Amino acid sequence: MHEIAELIVNRRVSLGLSQSKAARLMEVPQSTLSRWERGKVHPSPLSAIRLAQVLGGVWRDYVRTTPKTITVQVPIELLVKLQQIEPARQVALEHNTPQLEDIYQTFTRIALDIAEAILYPKEEDQ
Repeated sequence: MHEIAELIVNRRVSLGLSQSKAARLMEVPQSTLSRWERGKVHPSPLSAIRLAQVLGGVWRDYVRTTPKTITVQVPIELLVKLQQIEPARQVALEHNTPQLEDIYQTFTRIALDIAEAILYPKEEDQ
């Protein structure tokens, strides 16, 4: 079994989660989680964020280190930070501060665009 696959299985089992329950919490198909656990495919950096949220640890625990994953680290870390300020965002929304929401949405969009461009470059960019 691959190191990442073993980590996923061990953490899920130690939390007492069935594969089905863990997949629901991660918002991925159970078949995807099964392929990760069998080492058939590796989670993407974006999927690794969900794994870390549900199973613990940090997103880097769940990705294979390659030049691409190292390059994508900055936008992924930005997404993680944005998720950490989600409670403050909810309070701001309750107090009707649309400027903060605009900034939050802009940063989220930029981080996702950068990560996508790095992970899935267009042919003319290669």
